[in-house]
Amino acid sequence: MLAGDRAVAVELLLRLDAVVTTLTERNASLERRVEELERGAKRSSRTSHQPPSADGPGAPRRAGKPPSDRQRGGQAGHDGHHRALCSTPDEVVEVLPVVCAGCGAPLAAGSVIGARRHQVWEIPAPQARVSEHRLLVCQCGCGTRTTATLPVGVPAGMFGANLEAAIVGLTLSERVSRRRVCEVIEELCGVTIGLGTIDRVLHRSAHRLTAALTAIDAEIRTAAVVNVDETSWAEAGKKTWAWAATTPRAVRLRLEHSRGRIACHALIGETPPGIVATDRFGAYNHLPLSQRQICWAHLARDFRAVAERPGRIGQIASRLVIDTSRMFTAYTHHRNNRNALGEAITPIRRRIDDHLDLLARCGEDTQAAEFALNLLVLGPALWTFVDNPAVEPTNNAAERVLRPLAIHRKTSYGTNTPHGSRIYETLQSIVQTLRLQHANVYAWLRDALTAANHHRPLPAIIPP
Repeated sequence: MLAGDRAVAVELLLRLDAVVTTLTERNASLERRVEELERGAKRSSRTSHQPPSADGPGAPRRAGKPPSDRQRGGQAGHDGHHRALCSTPDEVVEVLPVVCAGCGAPLAAGSVIGARRHQVWEIPAPQARVSEHRLLVCQCGCGTRTTATLPVGVPAGMFGANLEAAIVGLTLSERVSRRRVCEVIEELCGVTIGLGTIDRVLHRSAHRLTAALTAIDAEIRTAAVVNVDETSWAEAGKKTWAWAATTPRAVRLRLEHSRGRIACHALIGETPPGIVATDRFGAYNHLPLSQRQICWAHLARDFRAVAERPGRIGQIASRLVIDTSRMFTAYTHHRNNRNALGEAITPIRRRIDDHLDLLARCGEDTQAAEFALNLLVLGPALWTFVDNPAVEPTNNAAERVLRPLAIHRKTSYGTNTPHGSRIYETLQSIVQTLRLQHANVYAWLRDALTAANHHRPLPAIIPP
């Protein structure tokens, strides 16, 4: 009887031990999940790559500039900015004073000794000008009827280059909705157009401006430095990707169904000759480390996110946050002096490498260790900007290019067809290239469409 009781007790203890083990493992799993959820709830634009607009009400506010003691507006003693008088006014109106301001005697034209110039700038009220081309039909003695063809320079569509340039510019450069473009054109020019007409104008314009896109592609693929980034897009309601590449003189956008290496190759080529600034996304891992610059703005946010974790992991990451800030300060002060920049960055780089090494060997957090190990592998690509004056430590240039697309994605939900995607990426690349160069977007579009109507080469979009 005692032996039987002992066997039952042992079996019961074994069952209890198994239950305790299971509950312990489940509790540890739930604790990790709670920690991940809490970490996600604390995520903000300071500690992740989400935009500031996605920050919740509890997110910490970004530190702004300290208040200044100066009053608003122009400061006493500053050089004013005044509109220069036009040397060739379209109209000159001379106004003669009637009587003397002193004695009241009448004044004659012969008493004029000078003039004070006062100019008024005005634009004429926009009004569409309609030209009708009557293609006469003649009948030969043989009975054949022949209709005249349009003269060179007359567009096949209903609109001239000025009006089409306005439609393209309002839609792509100003990001005005198609419905509002119809209203603006009618209000300003008295021309009634439909939504479908805008699509046809954009289609024709993209087709006729293809040569400009070819020049942009050549600039991107041969540049000494190019910034590349990608973001989500929508085509017919399905998730696709918007890719952007930019140099100091050109912007190229592509809407792709892939976020992988193939899409990257289509944008900048399989073997780009220069430096490519990117984030740490895997699609760029085929690029040699000697030709990469990893974005430090992304790293700064990642370091702040790890610094919020408890224990030794957070302490090490906090030191990385501090040294990253010192790196940006050194770059700001010495960006025009590479020797001074190298001297200032060397001790900071050594400390950052040491911190990453500690983080990689710290066993408290596998995710943080893998993050640090990845940065150690990418090591040379973190510091390309130190030796190359044309390279910046961030990829902000590419992110600025993608910002108009992110706004369009939010307001217009992307594009509806592959054909629409090709039109959008073509015209948006051209418009952003012009804006990057501070060129007159409307003037270039007008001149380019006029040249296309006359079957002449387009004006250069990339400066020689």
